Amino acid sequence: GKEKLYRTVLVHVYGRLGEQEVGLLTQDMGCIEAMEKLIRLHFEFLQGNPTYVRLILWENLNQGKHFQKNDFRDARDPSLIQIRKVIRKGKAEGVFRESVEEDQFLLSLITFSFPYFSNRYTLSKLLGMSMDKAEDLNKRVNHVTEILLSYLCREDYRKKKPSNKNGR
Repeated sequence: GKEKLYRTVLVHVYGRLGEQEVGLLTQDMGCIEAMEKLIRLHFEFLQGNPTYVRLILWENLNQGKHFQKNDFRDARDPSLIQIRKVIRKGKAEGVFRESVEEDQFLLSLITFSFPYFSNRYTLSKLLGMSMDKAEDLNKRVNHVTEILLSYLCREDYRKKKPSNKNGR
């Protein structure tokens, strides 16, 4: 019934982000560029998929009841594997710090991007700032990119600014 339909929609929408991540991360590019583009992809995906944001919020209100099924791991595992590969490649090339924890990076990526959209109505009022314009989003993406690259990159790479300042 309704619960099965909800779960099917949730798996489909959840998997779309993973498909886009895999499509991006299987392209030939350096590990820093890959991470810059991955961060931007997360923000752009969330901006373009408000239903995804609402579904994830709803699922969290329900304590992840439907996420306990294997379908969700199947939908996301290929992208998580690709993200981990990029991190390992960056470590092997000496660009990323050896102490980088893959799961901590993933948690940070998600927690820096998702609340921008899930909480934007209350945050914009609380902070008295705009969060709806392209320049607002671009400013946030650049800030988060700088933070995450600071975590990932060795000291000598941290001084370099993200290359995607103007949106792409």
